Amino acid sequence: MYTKLKETPGDGACLFNAVAFGLLFYTNQKTSTKNIIKLGEILRNLTVKHLIEKSTKNRNFKTVLAISYQDESNKSTKSLKSNDINTLANKYIKSMKKSSTWGGNFEAEILNKIVKTMYDFRGIRIIDENTNENIKFMSGSVKNKASYPLIHIALSNVNQGGCHFSFVIQQARSGRRKSN
Repeated sequence: MYTKLKETPGDGACLFNAVAFGLLFYTNQKTSTKNIIKLGEILRNLTVKHLIEKSTKNRNFKTVLAISYQDESNKSTKSLKSNDINTLANKYIKSMKKSSTWGGNFEAEILNKIVKTMYDFRGIRIIDENTNENIKFMSGSVKNKASYPLIHIALSNVNQGGCHFSFVIQQARSGRRKSN
């Protein structure tokens, strides 16, 4: 069972802000809206940096970004040429730099790595708000030992034509917080 501790605005930055809230909450820092948004922007910038680095080093990843960008605009991906792949992957990354662009699977994967390596958390676990089940393809690997627990993020509104991320805390059966 999960309890939502912080509803994040549906402004395109909800994934980054939900993770930011978790980082601040578990490290006993002030969870003001200003602090959440500031750290969310830092996390977005780090994520974009990783997208750039990974797409530069890995042609297959660049192709996946290009296809994802093109799929979002409902265009055919059958005849992508090398220049098209570069252009579309760069458009995906440019779009992700905007504070109004929502993060998805790629960004969740990168954020999982960031919280583990830079902040010494066990990782990020994304759960379906309706079923409380782990969404495995969006939740990356977890560190066994870390200074801080898993950050649980609830994904909601998927069946209503959109998606939204919020920070949640897992509850023990007795209703007490579970640190995981």
